[in-house]
Order: sequence, then C-alpha cells, then structure tokens
Amino acid sequence: MARELNWAVIGTGRVSQQMARGVSAAVGATLLGVLSRDVEKALHFAQEYSVARTYASLDDLTGDGDIDVIYIASPNSLHRDQVLAAAAAGKHVLCEKPMANDVDSVLDMIKVCATAGVELGVGFQYRQHEAHRVIRDLVTSGAIGEVVFADAAVHVPPMPVPEWYAQGDVAGGGVVPMAGVHRIDLLRFVLGAEIEEVSAFVTRRSQRPFEDTVTALLRFDNAAMATVRFALDVVSAGDGVVVQGRRGWANAMRTTSQWWASDGGELSTCVESVTSSDVYPTMDLYRSQVENFGQAVNGASRFAASALDGLRAVEATQALFESARSGRSVKVPRAVVP
Repeated sequence: MARELNWAVIGTGRVSQQMARGVSAAVGATLLGVLSRDVEKALHFAQEYSVARTYASLDDLTGDGDIDVIYIASPNSLHRDQVLAAAAAGKHVLCEKPMANDVDSVLDMIKVCATAGVELGVGFQYRQHEAHRVIRDLVTSGAIGEVVFADAAVHVPPMPVPEWYAQGDVAGGGVVPMAGVHRIDLLRFVLGAEIEEVSAFVTRRSQRPFEDTVTALLRFDNAAMATVRFALDVVSAGDGVVVQGRRGWANAMRTTSQWWASDGGELSTCVESVTSSDVYPTMDLYRSQVENFGQAVNGASRFAASALDGLRAVEATQALFESARSGRSVKVPRAVVP
C-alpha cells in the first residue's frame, strides 16, 4: 500500500496557491508546511490553506523529519540551492519551471538528487491533460502519419507579475520563463522529439524590463517544424497545441489556459479523413501532478516531467534567447546526463 506523503511548499505566490489546493485535493498527500522569505505571507498562507507549520529558514524546513516532499516555487535563481539543500536532507523535490536560469545549475541539481536517491521532477502540469496525452499517442502510434508541423502559444491576459521578474539575474527573462517554457516542453512532450534548432524574435511592447512578446520557429530531430508564440497582456480565444501530420491532425484548444479558462478545453482530431471531437470538464492539473509525483516516489510509476525534461527546456530557452540576440538560428546543445 502506498504511503501518505507530507508536503511542504517554498513560496506563497499564485502557483503555490494552486499547488496548495492541488495537494489538499490529492489522494495520498498532505500539505504540512510552508516557507516564505516574508514571514507574514507565510502565516497568511498557512491560515488560508490550513497548513500546520511555517518555517523560519530553509534549514528549519529541511530539518523537519516529517516532510517527505518539498515543492519549490521560489524566484527562479533560488531553485538550485534550495533543491540541493532538500536533496541533502533526503527530501524528494518537485521544482517549479524553469528548473534554473542556466544549464550548469540544472546539471548540479540532477547530480545531487541522483546521488541522494531522491525523486526530482519539474512542474510541467500541462503534461497531465488528457488531450495532450491523446495527441502524443496519435503521434507515437503513427496514426496521423509523419508529423510536418506543430504550433503552441500562450497569450497571458493582463494580470499582476511578481516584482522579482524585474530583476534579470533572478528571473532569467520575462514571458519565456514565466509561461512560454510550458509550451516549449509541451511540444517536446506531444511530438516525442527533441528540439535541434531555434530561430527567434524577441521584443518588448511595454515599459517592463523584460521580453513580453516572442515568436520562434523550432526544428525537431524528427524533421517536424513548429512555431511558438508567447505574449503578455493579450486577450485570445484560448491557447492549446496543434499537430499536423501526413494522414491527420490534432487540435487542442483552451487546454493550456487553465488559469483563466472557464472549462478544460476541447480536442478535435482527424485520422484518415475521420474527424472526432471531445470536450473536457474543468480539471485540476495540479492535483493530477501531485498524485503522479506521489506514485513516482512510491515506486508505482514514473513522473511525467523528469529532471531531464527540465534540462532540455532550459537548453531550448537559452538557444531561443541567443537566436534573438544574434539574429541567426541557433542549434540547441544537449548536455549528457551521467
């Protein structure tokens, strides 16, 4: 029988609030503790989400023998040191995207967690959506034939942005690490392929000190081409992912708009000229993520978004930024993980 896991969260922002609800609703999980750089925010979070323990420091959290899993949703530049501290204490770690702002930090995280024998996963919750798994199956089974083209986008409606995004060395960018990286990972997931080359345009349409509008072309190692489009302060009909093959296509709509959509989206497919459509109810992808991670910790299954997936996403985003800076296409280096 799988054991119940006690979770703690680092960070009290929007995504931590989503995770608090997800952990509370999940089978086999209890949210026991919270750590924040702001003590008052931690106390408020604990009261709102019925969290029993708050911590004065990272050492206090990692020293709590009752905690099994630490979910890290702090500013991006803090992820590495917090993951290393958690692993050293024998805690399993679910790290929010992006894993870090540079490849070397991610490699350190992977190495330390592997040595400690703890599970390390990444918060790519869109892998949990059933529509995306159906698309992946259609691709891997060959049902839609050779994939020629794909597309993924995010248009974030006007909403507050955490203040630390104004610090480039902390956030590592704007709309790309904030939301775009999810779509880069989702394309890797549904296509079952690696990104080989990137050509990107990056700009700012506001007074914010980071990029807020991005368009890029991705070439995959299965010969598929894909476009990605990321923007802040834009209203759209709802974002998803499209895949087009030689014998069919799949179009998921509103499936990556979880934070501002009114339902779970829909999926339309065409295989050998036969079309079908499914509409999904509103679903808690964070709850699914928590349960999936718990199953991995208990040895019942693999987690959907591994540390290697986090690494590949960081490599791709770095190539995207380099392409925008240089004005040329950039090959994506893929580090070898021991």
